[in-house]
Amino acid sequence: MNGNGVRYYENGEIYKGQFKNSFRHGKGKSYYSNGDILYDGDWVNDEGEGEGTYHNLKGEIYIGKFKHSM
Repeated sequence: MNGNGVRYYENGEIYKGQFKNSFRHGKGKSYYSNGDILYDGDWVNDEGEGEGTYHNLKGEIYIGKFKHSM
């Protein structure tokens, strides 16, 4: 898969965004199985890397740089 798309994971998480060679790559959003946003930002080779925003289930938010995350 290349370009924009949606992927559904067995654990219920959802990713909506850009793909390259079937990996999350570019801009995209990942959602928890309950529909709440998990991560919104840059992806490189299927990992959160670069600028992004992470939301945990406690309502805490981290905005900043990521390296090999998610």
